[in-house]
Amino acid sequence: HRDREGKTVAYVAVDATGVAQQGATGAKAEGRMANVAMIYNPVPEDPAQWADPAVGREPTWQARYLASLEPMAELGPLLQQQGVAVGIERAERWIALSDGGSGLEGMLRTQFPRVEAVILDFYHAAEYLSELAKSWVGTDPLAAEALGQHWCHQLKHEGGASVLATVRELDLRGHSVAACASYHATVRYVENQMHRMDYPLYRAKGWQIGSGPVESACKRVVGQRLNGAGMRWGEAGADAVCRLRALFLSEPGPWEAFWNHN
Repeated sequence: HRDREGKTVAYVAVDATGVAQQGATGAKAEGRMANVAMIYNPVPEDPAQWADPAVGREPTWQARYLASLEPMAELGPLLQQQGVAVGIERAERWIALSDGGSGLEGMLRTQFPRVEAVILDFYHAAEYLSELAKSWVGTDPLAAEALGQHWCHQLKHEGGASVLATVRELDLRGHSVAACASYHATVRYVENQMHRMDYPLYRAKGWQIGSGPVESACKRVVGQRLNGAGMRWGEAGADAVCRLRALFLSEPGPWEAFWNHN
């Protein structure tokens, strides 16, 4: 994958998804979060952005996954090893995406020090703005949708600082407690994440701004196998299946290497 400056790009992304748990004697237990991480090389629609356009045929989507109930910090070194195995050092740029969860950016920058940007998933940020619009407008869903779309368009084309300035200008007087709470939550969120919300720059360079691939990985690696109707898991079993699913759905190499080694 090449960006608009002709640089080859490798992507790293992280997310988490819930897994239902079973307690002693079959009792329902509090669910756990399975952490999912991936290194991938997407296939752009524009052949000029293929890493090797001279080949003349569409390259294959390449991805390696990790999944576990262990904290993301524990997966970080393993993800780095996967990067080395697939030759991430050969990519001229490393770009990371996440949903803004606590500690994720630190882990990504520690394990992948060449990352140029840790991008906040655009659609996660847009959800905050859409929810604020709903609570702000109240009973008119069409007006709420229009306002939310306006703010999201501003975020995508002008960036976090611009939309924050717009939101801060809202007059709280006469609005509901829920609307005021949503306002303050949105302002805090954008303030904390603004350094990862330079979407005009990211789009100008041709970088991805949505964490769709890792969200899809959460469903494919974890959800499709562990979250079927009525399923509940013990911690050890859930962790083992997460790890095996990640191996199985990665490129053929890791799965074959695992079984040949064992």
